[in-house]
Amino acid sequence: MKKESLIIAGVAIVAVAAVVAYYEVSDSKAEQITLNPVSDNCITITWKQVNTWKQAGWGNSTDDNFVPCLYFYPILPAPGQQLHVWAYPTNKDTIVQSNKGIDMRILGLDPPCSFPADLGVEGVVPNYYDFSQNDFLDAKGDLIRFDYLRLKHMPCNYPRCIGTELSFEVQIVTGGVPTSKGYTKPCPPYCPIQ
Repeated sequence: MKKESLIIAGVAIVAVAAVVAYYEVSDSKAEQITLNPVSDNCITITWKQVNTWKQAGWGNSTDDNFVPCLYFYPILPAPGQQLHVWAYPTNKDTIVQSNKGIDMRILGLDPPCSFPADLGVEGVVPNYYDFSQNDFLDAKGDLIRFDYLRLKHMPCNYPRCIGTELSFEVQIVTGGVPTSKGYTKPCPPYCPIQ
């Protein structure tokens, strides 16, 4: 009888340990899922970084410091590597200010942070974005507040594109809530006269 009691007690202990281990693993997985960044945030630039481009008159189309466009320069990665995007402001003549480039933050190596599988080398082209026309500045000419700006790559259809060029939806995210701010235009076909 004692032997049977010991066996039953041993089985009960093993069962309890298994249940505890299961819930610990489940909790750990849930925590990992919660803590991992949202995959949609794969290409981002912070408010502070965008604000480094600010100069007096940057929202005034008659001023020398006017910034009509942003220029996003994607770099084709090696197979299995993540995409890479640099961001630049342009001057009033839409000439890219190459000394003001910011390496955008990339989160994750997997889709949707990798280039689309059917995108060829010819589709990885620079993109222009109409910064001045998308209400980024307030009445004083200051940058509106947001946590970060993010790019979501997406299919690009005519007339913005003529083929399978890479393009982006531009969003600002505040408190985890995204607000669309329009779309980029691949170059070519959309290339401002410089």
